[in-house]
Amino acid sequence: MHSKPIVSKFGGSSLSDAEQIRKVIEIIRKKPDRRYIVVSAPGKRAGTDDEKITDLLIGCHVLHEASESFEVEFNKVAERFREIVKDLGLGLDIESLLGDIRQAITDGASRDHVASRGEFLNAQIVAEALGYEFVDAKDLVRFHEDGRFDETNTFVRISRFSFKCRKAVIPGYYGSLPDSSIKTFDRGGSDTTGAVVAHGVGADLYENWSDTPVRMADPRIIKEAKVIRFMTHGELLELSDGGAKVFHRDAITPALELGIPIRILNTNDPDDEGTLVMKERGEGERHPYSITGLSGKRFIVVTVGKRGMNQEVGFMSKVLATMAEFGINVQHFPGSNNTVSMVIEKDTVDMHALALALESVRIEHRPDMIARDDNIGVITVVGQGMVSAPGVLATLTNVLSANGINIRMLNQGALELMITVGVDAERMEDAIRAIYEAFVKK
Repeated sequence: MHSKPIVSKFGGSSLSDAEQIRKVIEIIRKKPDRRYIVVSAPGKRAGTDDEKITDLLIGCHVLHEASESFEVEFNKVAERFREIVKDLGLGLDIESLLGDIRQAITDGASRDHVASRGEFLNAQIVAEALGYEFVDAKDLVRFHEDGRFDETNTFVRISRFSFKCRKAVIPGYYGSLPDSSIKTFDRGGSDTTGAVVAHGVGADLYENWSDTPVRMADPRIIKEAKVIRFMTHGELLELSDGGAKVFHRDAITPALELGIPIRILNTNDPDDEGTLVMKERGEGERHPYSITGLSGKRFIVVTVGKRGMNQEVGFMSKVLATMAEFGINVQHFPGSNNTVSMVIEKDTVDMHALALALESVRIEHRPDMIARDDNIGVITVVGQGMVSAPGVLATLTNVLSANGINIRMLNQGALELMITVGVDAERMEDAIRAIYEAFVKK
């Protein structure tokens, strides 16, 4: 009788060189239930100005598409992998594998195919070092023809595979389309692969290993930010959406659906308990502060005003439908009786499409005004039950006022999980520091 497996995903910093991979091998062998291992491509080596392997591979594809030589970039990739294989003393035929990739680029392989080869090679290296089976993600993770993730097909494939294969290393980040060509997730998608595998094999736990702990705020802004020991899937989702770079947001849903706990751990400090993410926190898993964490990101905020908007059935849904027609994703839309604000992520939006969408809103729906601000910092403050806790909102607004920070937008989540506050982008980091001080150091 086999116990339920643990799925362990290791990020690029955890697999950047032979020394790091040895740490990973030791971690895996400490627990026999760590049976399904998902790996990223090698990241930057500590203390170096390395480029990430995936970035180098994408660069190779770009150069070939421009009819330029990609040999310099490809040789950087090849040398990293040769060095890892040599230092680990493996018998893997890395030259043959590298030759296949070079030929694929020369033959005009797709960007997704080329970008995925770092994970493909690293998984074979880790499988060889562990004595586990290598299983290609393209045979497990499937996408529909239009590029959407094929959840049903994927979970069936993973379930059948796990029944036959007891220990395997699987490359993260990619799967395949119906024609068997490679399709990648968004960058950071190895987190998603790990969560999908955890769901498919019915894991007891999904471990996500990186080189940094999960802190209450970005340590680049608050160096001494405290580590979060317990949080819910919902809190992690809100922090990720708000700009925290701790976990790929698409990886949370597969774990949430089956209530699979996620433990985020540090490869360089494997004895630390890390952060446990679960469906609900128990009595012994309370966070010691009123807030669990906060994150910030720059957004564009479009405010639409129309007298009697609240009496016009379907006005907001029609506006959002127009935005969607132009591919504009509205993340939040706080409002009042006669105005509503649409909060749009600045780094991902197509500015031309946004301008066309707003012109269509003006012509089709005839608002009294449309105002656009491209320089808003939106801070997401997260905590289970926080909104119903007396004094949280008052503390937040008072501390910003005391620091001379003007609140441009304020919204309380209906699930009593988060508050979002918009400020001028140049004051966003000041606001994060002030809020952290008010709730953690008071």
